[in-house]
Order: sequence, then C-alpha cells, then structure tokens
Amino acid sequence: MPARSSLIYLLICLFAVSQLTAQITLRGKNGNEIEAEGVLSANYSGLFLKLPPFDEPMLVLWNKFDMRHLQENHEDIYYAYLDSQKTGDTQLLRIGAYENLVSFEEAIARLYEMFEKPRYYALPPDIDYIFETDPDIVRYKDRDPQRYTREMRRLRTDLAGFLRLIYPQEYVTIDEQGVIHYKVRDTVSAERAGETSIKRVFTILSDTNRAQSRTGLDYLREVSHFREDLYREIDFLLANTPNYAFDNENIDHMKLPLILAETKDAVDHFLESKTLSRGQQYKLGEFYNFVYGKAELYGLIAEEINGPAVMPNDFPDVDYGPSF
Repeated sequence: MPARSSLIYLLICLFAVSQLTAQITLRGKNGNEIEAEGVLSANYSGLFLKLPPFDEPMLVLWNKFDMRHLQENHEDIYYAYLDSQKTGDTQLLRIGAYENLVSFEEAIARLYEMFEKPRYYALPPDIDYIFETDPDIVRYKDRDPQRYTREMRRLRTDLAGFLRLIYPQEYVTIDEQGVIHYKVRDTVSAERAGETSIKRVFTILSDTNRAQSRTGLDYLREVSHFREDLYREIDFLLANTPNYAFDNENIDHMKLPLILAETKDAVDHFLESKTLSRGQQYKLGEFYNFVYGKAELYGLIAEEINGPAVMPNDFPDVDYGPSF
C-alpha cells in the first residue's frame, strides 16, 4: 500500500476509534471536570452517567454540577434537568455510549408497526407442489388415483379457504389443476395483490374456535415470508432488550424479552409440528394483546388497512374447554 494511502487509512481508523471513545466533558460545582462515556438519563435527583472504569450507570446529583456550564455546553442535558424538575419524570437522553439503546416504548412502537405494516406475500400460479411432497399423497398418486384425486381436492379447498382469510381483499379459488385464481377488483391494483399483515395472520393462528389449516401453515412456511418478517424484528429486540433504559422494577419491561422468545417458539411449533396445541395459540394471543395494550397506552393505535385494531378482551377468541 502506498505511503499516502496508508496514512489516509490510519487517519480514518483513528477517527473511527475517536468517535467510539468520544467522551462528554462535564464540570463540577467545584470547577473540576469529569469525562463521561455516556449520559443515560436525567431524573429529579440527578444524572445517570457512564463513568470509566465502571460499566453500570451511576447517579450524580444535580448539586454536584456547574449548572451554568451545563446550560452553555450541554443544552439537551440542561433542558432534561428542567423537565425532570417540572414533571418529576425520568428524561431519557441516550448520549455517547447509550446512543443506540431502545426504550421500552420504542420497542412497543416497532412491534406495533411490524403488526400493522402491509405485507405482500406471493400468490403463486399453482400450489400442488406443496401437497405432493407429503409421503401419503405420493403413495396415493402411485397406487390409488381415485383417493389421490379426492385428497388433492380436499387440500386445495382447505388452502383456498385459508388464503381468503389472510388476503381479505381477494377471493381466492384453486382449480382442479392446482392453479390459483383470485378476483381482480377495481379497488385493488395488481401491485397490491396478496396484501395482508402479520396482525391478520396472528388473529387467524390464535383463533381456537376454528380448526387450524395444515395446508395454510404449509403455505406460510413454504411460500410466504411471514416467519422471516416476524423474526427480523423479534431478533433485533431480543439482541437489544432489556437494557439500561429499561426499568428493572417494571414487570412489563422485564416481561418483553420473555414474551418475544416464547412467540418465536410458538411460531416454530405452528409451522413445523404435525400437532397443534391451544397452549401455543395462547402464547401468540398473549403477545398480540401485550403489544396492542401497550400501543393503546402510548397513543399508537390508528386506523389501518385491515380495519380498526382489535384490542385486548376482543382478541384472541380463545375457548379453553375441559380438554385444554
């Protein structure tokens, strides 16, 4: 590498390191300065700072700071001080080392958006290939053509019913050759064909008053990106929560990572297991209710493409009879 290029590369690396280790200079009331690696939050009593060599944020009382220096050099911290004094509430700052922390409210907002965001999953031209991987269907096809025809007709009818549920703007049918047809509507453009949402899929999977469609679950696993879309957000939050922005004394804050992991387990069970249980349906419904209950609390609920949000006590339609 030429000398000039090496120098530029070195400067870039040094700049990157300096950015990662950038510190916040704060002045004490006695005139001494301290270098904080991060400023987490402000409350009525003081400021939570990350001070080397400690990993845990520590509270430094307001009466220890030079407030004029704070006002002139760190307005965001100073206004957080004023707000905390006026309201008594903790003001999340996330400066420096805490810059990328996800708050509990932000986690709920991300999950709510994940549920509500329109998804466009494929409506393939034909669907028989999903059924014909089943060993029984392969055997019927070779040895009992009449039974094969009956079973294929039943499977197509079952899947068509499931597709009508998750694609409410379409009217899906599957013909005797396994070709999928859907009604072209004036109100639905070709680009919006196959429009659904994770919310809609959840409401169907959690409905214990309706027998779950095994072919529908095969479709979700083999054709759609339902699991990938869901796990993309869940995995991000599992990797980033809980964190120092969470309240260890708030049961909802501590419950979030647990309910995210349980939801992944339940979805894996639904899409991979040959038997379905109401317990797994309950876990999906609990996750849904948890997110929508908190979304309502934070004022996130809005009208969306699939109608008004279904709120807790209305969803899921769970019937735990004596057999549960």
